[in-house]
Amino acid sequence: MRKKVIVISGPTASGKSAVAEWLLTKFASLNQIINADSMQIYKELPLLTAVPELKDYHSLYAVKNYDQHYSMGVWFDEVTKIINGSAEEAFIVVGGTGLYIKGLIQGISSMPDVPIELRKKLQQELDDIGINSFYKYLCSIDPGIENRIKPTDRQRMVRAAEIFLHTGKSIRSFDHTKNQAPYDFLHITLDPERKYLYNRCEERFDYFVKNGALEEVKAFSEKTKGKRSGYMLENALGYGELLSFLMGDISLEEAIIKAKQKTRNYAKRQLTWFRGQGEAKKLQYDCFSEALFSEVERQVTQFLKA
Repeated sequence: MRKKVIVISGPTASGKSAVAEWLLTKFASLNQIINADSMQIYKELPLLTAVPELKDYHSLYAVKNYDQHYSMGVWFDEVTKIINGSAEEAFIVVGGTGLYIKGLIQGISSMPDVPIELRKKLQQELDDIGINSFYKYLCSIDPGIENRIKPTDRQRMVRAAEIFLHTGKSIRSFDHTKNQAPYDFLHITLDPERKYLYNRCEERFDYFVKNGALEEVKAFSEKTKGKRSGYMLENALGYGELLSFLMGDISLEEAIIKAKQKTRNYAKRQLTWFRGQGEAKKLQYDCFSEALFSEVERQVTQFLKA
C-alpha cells in the first residue's frame, strides 16, 4: 500500500501552518508535519521566517546552520527518508517553497546537486563579462556543449558550467530522468483574496518587529560580519531592510515600509505560481472561516479513505 502525503501550500502569511496543525487534531492517522519552506530549514532567524513553536511532530524545521549547504535535492532526499523510515501511512507536508513542492510531487532531476554559492558566482560572472564571453568560456571548458545550448540561454549555460565545475564532467554525461517519490498525493493550496493576504502580511511583519525581529537580525548579522555573503538565509523577507536600518542607512519606518512591500510582492508571485499548479486543489477565501476548514476536512477525509 502506497503511503499518502497531504501537501498544504500557499503564499506567505496565508495560514498554511495553522491548517496543518488543525489537521492533526482532526485525523488520528496524521501525526507528523514536514517542513517545505527553504527558509524555515535554518536555525537562525526563526521569528522572521515564521518557524512554528516546535513540537515532537515537526520535522525539518530549524535543523541547519546558516552556512550549511541546502537545496531542493537535499530536501527531497531528507523528506523521502523520513517518510520511508516511518511506520506511519500518512503525512502532512507544509510550506511555500514552490520548487520543493513541485519536485516532491512531480519528481526531481537525477543530475548532481550543486552548491548555491557556485551558481551565484557563475551568474555574477556572466553579468560581469557578458553573455557572449561566458558562452565562449563554457565551450572552452566543455567543448562538447557547443551548438547544444543556444548562446542566448542564460539559465542552461550557467547550469552546464556549474555541473562541469562541480563534477569535472559534462552535463551531457548525466541521465536526465527524474527521481519520483512513490506516494499518493493530495495537494491543497490556499488561495486567499489578495487584499486579505496583503493585510495579513503587513500585520505579521508588525508583530515580528514588536517581538524581537531587530534583535534577531542583529545577532545574525554579527555572525556574517554585516556583509551579504550569499547565504540562503539572507534572502529571508525583511532581513535586508532591517539590516539597513541597523547599519544606519535608512530609518526604521522606511525599513518597515520597504519590507512590507517586498513581502507583498513575494506573496503575489507565490499566488501566481501555485495557481499554475494543475494538480493542486485551490481553496479560495477572504478570511479563515468554518467553511474553509470544512472543505479541507472533506478533501482530506476522501483522500485518506481512497
